[in-house]
Amino acid sequence: STIRPLNNYINQTIASAWPNELLPPANLINLRYRGHVSEAVYFDEMAEQGISKERAEKLYQGSEVLLNGYEIIALWRRGVIDEADRDNQLQELGFTNDRINLLTHVTAQVPSAMDVISFAVREVYSPEIVAAFGQMEGVEEVLDVASDDITATGMTNETFKKYWAAHWQLPSMRQAYEMLHRDVVDAKTVDQLMVALDIMPYWRDKLRAISYAPYTRVDVRRMHKLGIVDEAGLVRAYMDLGYDEARAQGLAEFTVLYNLDP
Repeated sequence: STIRPLNNYINQTIASAWPNELLPPANLINLRYRGHVSEAVYFDEMAEQGISKERAEKLYQGSEVLLNGYEIIALWRRGVIDEADRDNQLQELGFTNDRINLLTHVTAQVPSAMDVISFAVREVYSPEIVAAFGQMEGVEEVLDVASDDITATGMTNETFKKYWAAHWQLPSMRQAYEMLHRDVVDAKTVDQLMVALDIMPYWRDKLRAISYAPYTRVDVRRMHKLGIVDEAGLVRAYMDLGYDEARAQGLAEFTVLYNLDP
């Protein structure tokens, strides 16, 4: 039982006095990449392990960290490398020509689900509406000057056009109702704007209904005096101005009494 510890002690003492353990090849390769050992030391220590200079160099080159497929495609799209260089680097990763073709497609930028919804509500998928509202105005000029940037993102021109058609700022509903009241646009156009503004269908007719101005208090009083508005109409008219039912009833009674006085 005492022989093994004694042997360990003897071996450790000898190793400490005459250290001769060699670093594994993987460690040597790592140290050379990090600049901690010179090329000469690397080859010498590899040779001590029976690895020739030629094979040691192949091991070193074969351990080089390569860019992944997505990074290589990104560099190609940004014009940093050409198509031939792209294919060579991807083939080093094990990609066949067919796989390279598939990779270029799967890495292309496509609209997100929310983008698709935005395209739909802004009528991007309705060419006749896009044309009627001028949503493609200026897109060809942008494609001419921004071609490199568009390509770098992995986006096709057709996809870019969809984003362009959907990017415009829209009038507010207040502005839309003002145009409707002045007969600048019709109700159908306002409805299309509501869709583009993501207003839920339930609220659209209700919003349109409150866009019209109610009678003023003076108008109500005069119309009652002339018999155009009855007492029930008074209550409704005052509630349209924002009064609750109790206060509207009080104002209606006031109006009736006020109009009794010639």
